[in-house]
Amino acid sequence: MAELLDVLPAAARRTRYPRDEWTDGRPRRLLAGRGFSTTVRGMHSTVQTRAKALDIAVAMVTEHDGRRPAGPERPLCIQFFPDRSYEAGPLRDG
Repeated sequence: MAELLDVLPAAARRTRYPRDEWTDGRPRRLLAGRGFSTTVRGMHSTVQTRAKALDIAVAMVTEHDGRRPAGPERPLCIQFFPDRSYEAGPLRDG
């Protein structure tokens, strides 16, 4: 038989990645297989979706320095800008 509750409990936080750490404003290099478990394209989409939901600007670069293969193992470099809204976007040089 189902248990009756006085109030509905808060939902458990479901997050796979350390959001508070990643959104602190410092640039980070995420490595496939260690920093994330999806493709670079999938992680790019995940980061973009999270930035929009949190209303925080984010910049992303898929790194290719000639030493690493050009395949899905490429690092994804991200930097959130917690003082800027998603719509304002990251600060740009120039």
